[in-house]
Amino acid sequence: MSSQHDDLDAVKKVVDALEPFQSEERERIIRWACEKLGVSGQRSVGTHPDRQREEKDGERRDAPAGGSAARGTDIRTFVNEKKPDSDIQFATTVAYFYAFESPEAERKLSISSDDLQNACRYIGRERLNV
Repeated sequence: MSSQHDDLDAVKKVVDALEPFQSEERERIIRWACEKLGVSGQRSVGTHPDRQREEKDGERRDAPAGGSAARGTDIRTFVNEKKPDSDIQFATTVAYFYAFESPEAERKLSISSDDLQNACRYIGRERLNV
């Protein structure tokens, strides 16, 4: 079994473990996990002073006030700025981008293996072994 396959299994386990929690609880858990793992280059996932709350489809969402989506940062630029060292850090970076930094219409609360493969294609990274 390759390390990339194990990485995707780890992502699935994380998603499954976070499923029963509310969005704010998920953000806090992910932030704590990133801090515990010493993931470098990651901004805090939780509430930030320059974030504004926004209601969308009856669900509370964080929208960046002047964040990278407002500046037009795409996934390639965002991932290259964060410089993830491993597949797990890459998956976390992609998930963060889609949850908080992507254009509002493209935001997602979770990502799939297809999203990760597409992100690899967009940024010119070697595809993950699934």
